[in-house]
Amino acid sequence: GDFSTEAFAKKVNASLANTLGNLVHRLLTLLRKSLVEPLAPNDAFSKEALNASVVYKSAVEAPERVDLAFRKFNFEMAADKALFICDQANQRIMEVEPWAKIKPDAPEEEKQNAIREMLVMAEGVRICAHLLSPIIPGVSKKILDELHGPGNAPEFSWEETAWKGERALLGLTMDNAKPVPVFMRIEMEEDETSKGDEKPKGNAKGTWKPSKWKKPKGQ
Repeated sequence: GDFSTEAFAKKVNASLANTLGNLVHRLLTLLRKSLVEPLAPNDAFSKEALNASVVYKSAVEAPERVDLAFRKFNFEMAADKALFICDQANQRIMEVEPWAKIKPDAPEEEKQNAIREMLVMAEGVRICAHLLSPIIPGVSKKILDELHGPGNAPEFSWEETAWKGERALLGLTMDNAKPVPVFMRIEMEEDETSKGDEKPKGNAKGTWKPSKWKKPKGQ
């Protein structure tokens, strides 16, 4: 079929830069501002509350679905099934609004609830990174290095796609450095022939730029 640079850029930006990259950067930024000591999701949530979490449910169900897609050599489906975890996490983070809950003047209970929610999301992202490692190993490694902290990330393995909520991610605490973007967003630029009111098709050029998280209003 025909290859469109612009269509490719939109797909990459939507699936990886926006869905995955921005979520990772957002979680790392917020947790490194609020989490004093390492805390495992299973220790932060009761079993009942964890089972009720849509992010948790999507994370524990994803490996089987991704495995099935890989066995069919359907890599696009495998990526979509893995990124569904991040879709759920992105929806949940907009509902929880942790950027408002971790402010210094916010009630402590609200702050702790926001942290608990983000810990579940971070574990979901960790699973997603391992599931995507056969497709984008470089990006997956960057994510895992950020989540686990320098030198702590385990090797890629299917065993690591299981829920490891009993384990605290050491890269989420306040003593870690400011996070850096883990994925490069493609920005489309016009070439000289496409300037003006009418832009001829096919003149867009892709330039890799970091995907940066834009703060929601009020943050």
